[in-house]
Amino acid sequence: MKKRLKMLVCCCLSFAMVFTSIEWSGTAGFLNQVSAAEETKKQEKPAVIEKESTKNSTTFQFNNGKKKTVFYGRQKALPAEGAERGNSGSHGKREI
Repeated sequence: MKKRLKMLVCCCLSFAMVFTSIEWSGTAGFLNQVSAAEETKKQEKPAVIEKESTKNSTTFQFNNGKKKTVFYGRQKALPAEGAERGNSGSHGKREI
């Protein structure tokens, strides 16, 4: 009888220790969470605005109406200059 009572008390204490060490806020939040697969939007290349571009900058127009200007460390080489010098024409701009 004592042996069974001791085993019952040990089981109850083990059960209590396991369930008090679990972080229930994270578990309850996970059970109530509803999610769906996200769709990735295909990004289109922005159009270059020649009117607003200068020798050391290029301005792009995005589909949502926003504009972005990229400034270069040196002046961009004109195609005629690049052909004369034998350069590729990428002065100061890094392409990845």
